[in-house]
Amino acid sequence: MFDGAPVPPSKSVKLDEPIFQPHEAGGTQNGRIERDGRLKIGKEEGCAADGQEGKARLRAGIHDVVPPVALKIQIVLPRQDYRLADHPSGRGRMTSMDAAEYIDALTRAGDRIVFVLGGLDLETPVPSCPEWVARDLVRHVAGVHSWARAIVGGRLVAQPGRDMEQLVGGWPPDDELLDWFAAGYRDLARVLREAPEQLQCWTFLEAESPLLHWARRQAHETSIHRVDAELTAGLDPEPFVPAFASDGVDELVMAFITRRNSGPRSVSPTSFGMQSTDSGEAWTVYYDDQKAVSVRSSDPDADALVRAPASDLYQWVWHRLPRDSAELVGDPKVIDDWNTVHVRWS
Repeated sequence: MFDGAPVPPSKSVKLDEPIFQPHEAGGTQNGRIERDGRLKIGKEEGCAADGQEGKARLRAGIHDVVPPVALKIQIVLPRQDYRLADHPSGRGRMTSMDAAEYIDALTRAGDRIVFVLGGLDLETPVPSCPEWVARDLVRHVAGVHSWARAIVGGRLVAQPGRDMEQLVGGWPPDDELLDWFAAGYRDLARVLREAPEQLQCWTFLEAESPLLHWARRQAHETSIHRVDAELTAGLDPEPFVPAFASDGVDELVMAFITRRNSGPRSVSPTSFGMQSTDSGEAWTVYYDDQKAVSVRSSDPDADALVRAPASDLYQWVWHRLPRDSAELVGDPKVIDDWNTVHVRWS
């Protein structure tokens, strides 16, 4: 949709209108929406999009848009004030949750996993992850925790290896697995609590800080797998607090699926809306066969829409609830597209 891809189909722009991107070193990047609907970016010295000219352009209906490559550009849009993103697409929310709240959520989810799987045969299949049994689930989450703990605790500035067994130094026997798992997530919580706010280390999703990135990611990693553990034990998942669940939707929609090879794809430009019926938050994903761009707003013209309370929506977007467990409106093919979404945890 940007940087050479078609703009969202239902949103008109003024063709051949210049667009500008302020340059840190002076001058600007400029571009133009061509008549074939594609964005052409070039460079022009001496242009300005601030001051009185900038104010006049805003009054005329020009709004900032940031594409996935994080170039800040401006395009002329209709007076509906359609805005492609409040922050660069692919960046994490500027959340009101702090690191301590995420760490508490991580610990609660870990405790719940230990509780529901305690005494369960570790060969029990995981319904939401058909290739796994309970043993695989525990090993996976423990491996991710070890990986995160190594990065934060070691202040690593480059991505470490991802071989799970090597990361943990070998798997314990089954009768020690849950105790070992519990010691691991509690140590991760300790490392995160002791990390300074100015922590500098490698991250793979953009956020306000590396500390918030890792606290948030591990809270949601453990919480979604808590659902897997409950389903494995034959239990209905405990509902999530709406604010935390909405944050989990936001992380997936705004940070994960806008990455390369992670989001939905379609041969034609498509839009998919998501609405939380209790927290009041909404998201829309615009995608084609090349990339996905997400925004924190609803679009009445979206091709399809899913609506549910935040806790259910959180589990639905992560494929932990059946397709028909939420209210679905619009083109069913769009829902099929969403079922192809997969994420990488690095």
